[in-house]
Amino acid sequence: MKAGVHSGFALSLLLMLFTTDRPLFVTLGQLANSGNNVYITGHSQGASIATLLTSLVRHSTLFFKGPVYKTYTFAPAKAGKRPLRR
Repeated sequence: MKAGVHSGFALSLLLMLFTTDRPLFVTLGQLANSGNNVYITGHSQGASIATLLTSLVRHSTLFFKGPVYKTYTFAPAKAGKRPLRR
């Protein structure tokens, strides 16, 4: 079975991680040694991006280790469904 990632969701996450005026990568790095819980949330497209971010922080190298990451999403995109073409 093949797995894939929607390119728009992946691009959005990369842009938020590195190119905004407050890069998420820097913020997560500051939280790494805080010992706090980090809540990752999102709705609709944001829920899909939150799911990708959760996978990144849970399966990454030591950079994101430290806090406990909890994820709450609302109405994420349906995985595995292809849109109908007419």
